[in-house]
Amino acid sequence: MSGVASASPSVPGFGGLAAPRPVCPLVGSLAPEARAALRRAVEGAGRAERPRRVGRCAQELVRQGLRPDPAFLSASGPGYRQFLVHVDREADLSVEWLVWGPGQSTPIHDHRCWCVAVVAEGAEAETRYSVTRAVRRSELHAVGAAVREAGGLAVLVPPSDIHQVSNPTDGLAASLHVYGTDISRVGTSIERVYDPLDIA
Repeated sequence: MSGVASASPSVPGFGGLAAPRPVCPLVGSLAPEARAALRRAVEGAGRAERPRRVGRCAQELVRQGLRPDPAFLSASGPGYRQFLVHVDREADLSVEWLVWGPGQSTPIHDHRCWCVAVVAEGAEAETRYSVTRAVRRSELHAVGAAVREAGGLAVLVPPSDIHQVSNPTDGLAASLHVYGTDISRVGTSIERVYDPLDIA
């Protein structure tokens, strides 16, 4: 869910938009013990195991008190903000904090890699979708919804990863995100953005 995609060329076969590919710089750091824990979570894990193992590790880090830098929480903007704090190229992992103001949300989107998210502050609402593709028009179908408070975990693995996330509260929300790619290089985990008008 990293970054808000803007208008780009249409994706063939669906009324979606390809996400832009800006370079995303590191803007903070992750505690050494957290970096080591995430590295241990992926060591010896097969590709299919990694998302769940990393998710449980991230959830435990938040339970133990891992929180975003207070400066991230004071940042303001018209949309949610992303703060890249760690890239482990050997393990193919990136870690970000996402911070949401009241009512802010992502577009409906999918991902270029697996990702996990753990709520650390406030709450986040998520709606997941499936897509039915057709020659003339494809449709999105809502297939599940949840509201997660602090400690709540979401695991997304393509291709079952189309969703939208928002902050349903009147305060700030923050979540820890771990991605199975180098976000500093690709700029965003978002693969494509979907048109809400395609919801059946």
